[in-house]
Amino acid sequence: MIKIYEVGTYEQYEEGFHAFYRTQDECKALKVLELAQTYLKNAPHELGSHHSDEEFQVFKDQCRKLDLDFQRESKAKDFLISRYFNDLYTIEIRSFETND
Repeated sequence: MIKIYEVGTYEQYEEGFHAFYRTQDECKALKVLELAQTYLKNAPHELGSHHSDEEFQVFKDQCRKLDLDFQRESKAKDFLISRYFNDLYTIEIRSFETND
């Protein structure tokens, strides 16, 4: 039996759990979970409905940098963490065993 650890986003009402990082190493999974939670705490605040083009561009640039930094540090390719800093999502870790 092989134990697999997944780190992913969880949305309670519709989407459920979606893994963005899988590993057999529990320590690596815990590190990615901790990184994700840290990055979410430091994410830029969402803009309200009234903002200038310049404010929106700064916000987009901050999100892009956040995504690239997280991908580089966590090795979670193609995951855009900036899409998950609202209150609808949590980042969680799950595990399961497989015979493969």
